[in-house]
Amino acid sequence: MRKEMLAMLAAATLVTGVAGCKGGEKEKRLDPLDKEEKVSMKVMFWDNSLFYRQYGNFFATEFPNVDIEVLDMQQLYSDPNVTADEGLDKFIEANKPDVLLLSEAQYAKYAKDGKLLELDPIIEKDDFSMDGIHPAMPSLLRELGDGKLYGLSPEIESAGLFYNSELFEKYGIETPRDSMSWDEVFELAKRFPVDGESDKRVYGLSLGSEMTVGNFIRTVGQAQGLQSVNADGSRVSFDTASWKKVAESVIDLIRSGAYHVPVEDEAGNFLMEDIYRRDVFLLGGAAMRFGKNRTVMKLRQAVEDLKWEPIEWGVVTAPVDPNNRNQNRYFELGVQIYAISTESSNVRAAWEFIKYINGEKYAQLNHRSVFGGLKTWTDYEEEQDGRSMEPFLKLDPAMNAGSEQLKAPPRFLDRFSEIITSEVDTVLSGEQTLDEAMRKIQEIGQEELKENNASD
Repeated sequence: MRKEMLAMLAAATLVTGVAGCKGGEKEKRLDPLDKEEKVSMKVMFWDNSLFYRQYGNFFATEFPNVDIEVLDMQQLYSDPNVTADEGLDKFIEANKPDVLLLSEAQYAKYAKDGKLLELDPIIEKDDFSMDGIHPAMPSLLRELGDGKLYGLSPEIESAGLFYNSELFEKYGIETPRDSMSWDEVFELAKRFPVDGESDKRVYGLSLGSEMTVGNFIRTVGQAQGLQSVNADGSRVSFDTASWKKVAESVIDLIRSGAYHVPVEDEAGNFLMEDIYRRDVFLLGGAAMRFGKNRTVMKLRQAVEDLKWEPIEWGVVTAPVDPNNRNQNRYFELGVQIYAISTESSNVRAAWEFIKYINGEKYAQLNHRSVFGGLKTWTDYEEEQDGRSMEPFLKLDPAMNAGSEQLKAPPRFLDRFSEIITSEVDTVLSGEQTLDEAMRKIQEIGQEELKENNASD
């Protein structure tokens, strides 16, 4: 999370008790914000100038009387000996922000701990309409908030299946369609030739430059709602028939030669060109690529910044559970959740800010996010590079889509993917059977989970 986060409102007068209201106190109402009165508030964000480009300048046209102090979050990650959660706790305690900027896991934890103001009563009394907002945003936030809404996000993330239309035309293969299952995608990928040198040949499918085999298997399982830990996060649940079937499909695809297995960058090259060169789809060497909506930005940067040859690409919906083809399990909110601290003395101003950046007017004015996210007001999501972003948004959000990220300790899932990768590699090399690997993944994973739970 450190790497991802680095690359990336006198107090308002309130009715008695509102600043500390929690839960279901729906009778509370915020007094209107007097636009003639000077008000100040503190907002968490990654960078002062970036904040004003993205939000501040727009908000100031509506509320010029509100002075915003931007709390630079980059200092959260200045101490390598402090975890992200510890750093956030210290940052909030020291700076007392009114508006908090949180990730999904942070939002869920702070909501559970009673540190966030419930927004449902405010939204109801303020007649704030969310009719034009994509249902994935409030659905995910309510799921994370145990049925209640403690924040809003102007952007959502999703995923899709990108394809190189020129390669499909060249080999006379029909292009992907919406709502394909992963097995159907795999069979389509296998129709492309597998001969030729590794750096010159065409691959049927890629998942980008950093997708390990373990991450690949977990990503495929996600489409079916499979979880690798149980409901209370105490037990690994991987040695099952469903997970085995997923692993078998992935192993079969790799053995067929149709999948590009990314090579680990041992030299530690972090320049954009070095990273992008490891993504064969960007180079025109893969027919399909599963990726988040930010892949659109990568395709643009490869042409505009690196001067690479443009690819004739298209995109369809992300692979789905064949038993639920109208649902997308890859919606997420990333680190763009805005919430109000229960300790805020400027609740009215804080709510006006959150309401504004999540409102229809802002969605109309803000043409493109600097973060590459998708607008929750989908009617105002514009085409990018001449392509509609509808495939990322057209399916319904699936419930419990990201709950695994909340059940397990923060560091466990990355380590678990490493365990899966290591054991599946030995299956690919013939050193052990898949049944043996599944048992070892379960056993080693359980020990790792136990250690992580003990240290948290």
